[in-house]
Amino acid sequence: MKLLILPAAVLSAVFASQAVENPSFDIGQSSPQGWVLEGGQGFWDAGRTGGRSVCVVGTGSDSSYWRSTGFVPKAGGLYRLSFWMKGEGSGGCAIAGLNTANRDFGISKEWTKHTFIFRAPEEQQVAFLRVGQWHVNGRVWFDDLTISQLVPIHRRANGFVLGAGERVVGDTYAFEAQLWSEVGNYSRPLAKHTAGFNTDRWTFGGGQYVVYRHEIGSVRQTSGRVSLSVRYHVSGACEVEASSDGASWHPVGRITGVQTGEFQVPEQIFPARTVWIRLRAGDGAQFQVHGYGYTAKLEKVLPDADGATRFAEVHQASPGVKVELVDLGMLRPGYGNTVRLAVLGHSKPLVAKISVVEPGAKRARVFSAGVPAGPRRVSVSVPYELEKSGEGQIRISVASGRTELWTASVNYTVPHLYAADYGYSVSASKEADVWWCEATYKVSRERPAPKVPKREVVLEAAKGEYEPVQMVLRPRRALRGVSAAVTDFRSASGGVIPSSNVSIRLVDYVKVTVPTDSLGAEGFWPDPLPPAPSRFDVPANTNQPLWVTVKVPQDAKAGLYRANLSIKSGSWQVDVPLRLRVWDFALPEAPRITSAFGFSEGLLRSYHNLDTREEEARVFDLYMQDFAEHRISPYFPMALAPIRVQVENGDVTLDFTEFDKAAHRYLDELGFTTFMLPIQGMGGGTFYERYPGSFGGYQQGTPEYERLMGKYLKALQDHLEKKGWLSKAYVYWFDEPDPKDYEFVREGMELIHRHAPKLARMLTEQPEPELSGAVDIWCPVLDAYVPEKCQAEQRQGRKVWWYVCTGPKGRYTTLFIDHPAVNMRMWVWLSYKYGVDGLLVWSTNYWTSPTAFPPPAKQDPWADPMSYVSGYGTPAGTKAYWGNGDGRFLYPPKGHTDGRKRIEGPVDSFRWEMLREGIEDADTFFILRDMVLEAKRLGVNPALVSQAERLVSIPPTVASGLTEFTRDPLPMYKHRRAVALMIERLKKAISGKQR
Repeated sequence: MKLLILPAAVLSAVFASQAVENPSFDIGQSSPQGWVLEGGQGFWDAGRTGGRSVCVVGTGSDSSYWRSTGFVPKAGGLYRLSFWMKGEGSGGCAIAGLNTANRDFGISKEWTKHTFIFRAPEEQQVAFLRVGQWHVNGRVWFDDLTISQLVPIHRRANGFVLGAGERVVGDTYAFEAQLWSEVGNYSRPLAKHTAGFNTDRWTFGGGQYVVYRHEIGSVRQTSGRVSLSVRYHVSGACEVEASSDGASWHPVGRITGVQTGEFQVPEQIFPARTVWIRLRAGDGAQFQVHGYGYTAKLEKVLPDADGATRFAEVHQASPGVKVELVDLGMLRPGYGNTVRLAVLGHSKPLVAKISVVEPGAKRARVFSAGVPAGPRRVSVSVPYELEKSGEGQIRISVASGRTELWTASVNYTVPHLYAADYGYSVSASKEADVWWCEATYKVSRERPAPKVPKREVVLEAAKGEYEPVQMVLRPRRALRGVSAAVTDFRSASGGVIPSSNVSIRLVDYVKVTVPTDSLGAEGFWPDPLPPAPSRFDVPANTNQPLWVTVKVPQDAKAGLYRANLSIKSGSWQVDVPLRLRVWDFALPEAPRITSAFGFSEGLLRSYHNLDTREEEARVFDLYMQDFAEHRISPYFPMALAPIRVQVENGDVTLDFTEFDKAAHRYLDELGFTTFMLPIQGMGGGTFYERYPGSFGGYQQGTPEYERLMGKYLKALQDHLEKKGWLSKAYVYWFDEPDPKDYEFVREGMELIHRHAPKLARMLTEQPEPELSGAVDIWCPVLDAYVPEKCQAEQRQGRKVWWYVCTGPKGRYTTLFIDHPAVNMRMWVWLSYKYGVDGLLVWSTNYWTSPTAFPPPAKQDPWADPMSYVSGYGTPAGTKAYWGNGDGRFLYPPKGHTDGRKRIEGPVDSFRWEMLREGIEDADTFFILRDMVLEAKRLGVNPALVSQAERLVSIPPTVASGLTEFTRDPLPMYKHRRAVALMIERLKKAISGKQR
C-alpha cells in the first residue's frame, strides 16, 4: 500500500455534479432559464452567495413551486438532491424533490443546506423535479441545487449482502423500511414501485403498488411475517400479497382503515430463497403507508450482522474497462477499512487509488494498489484509514498511468460515536490498554485505544461541584472479576476529600437499531450509568469505560489534591494517579437557570415491582433526591401529596395538609426552584385536540364556573404566598397550541389572571401577538426561538424558557442518545449565551409507550432505546418514532423484568450527567458576570476587568448560533478553565479593594 497527500481542492471539481439545467438559477432574462413557476406567486431574487435564487410566496392555504423543465428522471433511478433554503413566515412547509417522491422541510431564517435520496418510480410520464412551498404563510428561497444519480453499495458480511434496515440475528432475518431516514423510499429489498412517496410514507392511489424482494444469499426462509402501518386512510384497501417467484401472488392480508397489522405469510410460499411482498391499492383506494417490516425464520443459524448502505456517484466510465464497486468497508476509525473493486477487460496493469478527505482536513490522503493485467475479472482491495467523525468524502479511481479510466465518489458520515481522535493513554500491556478521557465524549465499544500518553488523570472543579471523568479498560484478553477502588483525595495543605465523595459507575450501552435521524447511527451507544458492582467482567477487545465522579464539598479547601485509582483483575493491576484542582470559589446552592422536567410517578410501581403506596413514596423520594443532586427541578414533586379540593354547597374548600409536608421536603429542603401547579377545572389540550373547563359541575363560561374558580384560584395563590412558595409556582395547562387555539388559550390565561394575578402562566409557545399580555413565561421549542422577540418579552418583565423533545433534530442541541456527546451540556451554554431563563423537557422516565405497547405489555428501555409515539390519534399497536431517548434521561432497574421488588433510585444517563455539567458551568459563568459588575463598582484595575468582561461571553469558537457550536468538548473545557481562573484573580482584586 502506498500513501500520498494531495490538496483537498483537487477533489472538488470531480465531486461537483450538476445534472439539472441552471441549478444555481443564475442564467436567464426575466426569469431563471430551465425553470417555470406554477401554482401561485414567486419571483427571481438575489442569491445566497451573490448570484440569483428563486422564491415562492405562500398565503397559508396554497401551494406553489418552481419546476425544472429539462430534468427527466430515469425510471427506477436512484438520486441524491441537495439544495440551500431559507424562509420567513409561519405554518406549512417547504417541498422539494419529484412530485412523485417529495420531501417536506421546516423553514429557518438562515440559509441551510438540505440533502436527501430518493428512488424514482417505474412510471415516469408525470414525474418532474420541483422546489416550493405548501401552506406557508410567507416566503421560501432556494439556491444552488444539485442532483446526482447514485449507485448503492451494501455491506457484505459473512458471505451475504445486507442493506440499511436489514439484520440477521441467529436464525432470524429482519427488515424494517427506514422511510423516515435520509434515504426515504429506497432500500436494498425494494424491487419496484409505482406508488408515490412523501417525506416518510408511501402514498397510494388506485392500482398503485410497492414490491419488496427479500433474500439472504442462498439461505432458505422457512416462514415469514409482514408488519404494516397505515396512519392515513381515505378509501379502499391495502392488499398485502406474497410470492416466491415475483409472478404468482398469494393473498397475505388487507388493511381497510387507519391501523397497524401483522400478517403471517402463507405456508405454501416456503421454503424459499426469495420472498416477494407486494403492497397494492385496490380500485379507488387512497391511503398512506408509514411503516413496513418483514421478519423470516431461516433454515440455519447465521452469524449476527447488521446491514448498511452507502451511495456512490460514478463520474467517469471508459468503455475499455468495467469497474464494479463491491464494498467500502466499515467506514469507521480503527477498523480494517478496505475498498474492494472488481475490474474487468484491461490489457495492461492499472492502479486503483482511494483519496480520503476527512472532516476539517485541508489535504486528501491517497491510498493505492496495483491492478494486474488480464481479460478476466480481477478483485482489488485497497486498505485505507480514518480517524475523525463527521462528514467526509472518498474519491475512487482506476487509472492507466496518468489517464483515469473510471472515477467515482462517496460522501460518507462517521457518527460522533466512532471518533478516535481523543483520549490519553495511561498504560499498555499484554493484558490491557488503560486510557482516560474527559466526560464529554461518547466512547464506542470498538474504537482503538489512543496513542497520546498522559498517565495522570486531570480534573478541575469548584467547591460544591460534581466533576466526572472516564477511565477506560480495553483488555487484549477477557478480564474476569475486575474491581476498582479510589483513595481519599489529599492536598499538601492538609485538605481531604474522602473517597466516600467519589462514585464509580459503569458506562453501559443500549443498542440503537433505528437511528433517530441522519446524525444517528445503528450500534451500541453509551447511555445508562449503573453503579459498578464489586466485581465485573470485561470482554476482550472491547472498551469498558468507568464513570468516576468526584463531589467536591462546599467547604473544601482550594488547591491541588491527589488520589489513586486502583484497577485489578487477578494478578493484573494498574494504579492510576488522579489530580484534582479545587478552585477558590463555590457554586451557589440554587442554580441560576431554572428547569422543569417531567416525571411519571405512575411508572415506578410497575418498573420497580412495588406493592404499597409507602414503597412507592420511598422510591419516589430517591428519584427526587437524584433530581436535586443534578440541580434539576421536576414538574410536580408533590405528585404523591396533591392539594385536596372539595366543592360543596356552592363553596370551595382546600386541604393543604399533605401538600405542605411534601412541599417543605422538596421546595425547602431539596431546594427545587420551580414546580408546576395543577389547576383543577381548567380544561386544556394541545394542537391536536382541546377540551373546555368544568368545575363543581359547572361548565366554563357560566357565572357559577367563574365564581367557583375565582375562590379556588385565590385560595391557591394566597396559601402559596403565605408559605413563600408562590415565586416557584407556574401554571402549565395547555401544550403547544396552534394559531386556531390562541383565543381559547387567552381565555383560560385571563381567567387565571383575574383571580390569581400573581400566579405565573407558562405556555409552550413562542411569543405571538395574539397572546401578548396573556403569558408570563414563554417556552418555545428550541428551533422556534427568535432572540429578538424573546428578549423583547424579557425586557417587559416576562420570562423565557425553551424546550427540546422529539424536535428539533439535526444539528441542534438535541436530547437523543445517538447524537453528539456535547449536546445537552451545550444546550445550557446556549441558554446562558442567549439569556434564556429556564429549561423544559416533557419527561425524564418515558419508559414505555402505551400506544406502541398496549398494556399489560410494556417496553424495556434497556433493550429498546427508541421512544415511540403515543397519543395524538395514533392507533394502538403502532410503532412510530419520536427518537432514541426522547423523554428518557433516567432508567429503571436493569433487572426489572424479573419481578423482584427494588427500593432504589434511578440509573442516571450520560445525557442527565451532561445537563448537570452544563448547569454547573452556567453557574460559574454567572459568578464571573456578577463579579465583573462588583469589580467595576469598586474601581478594580480596568485592564483586569476588561479581560474578565471578554470571558463573560461565550466565545464563537464554542458557539455562535443555535446550530453553530463545537462538537469537540475541548474548547468548552478551555473556556470554563479560563473563567474559573479569572474568578480567582478577580476575587483577590475585589478583596483587596474591600480591605
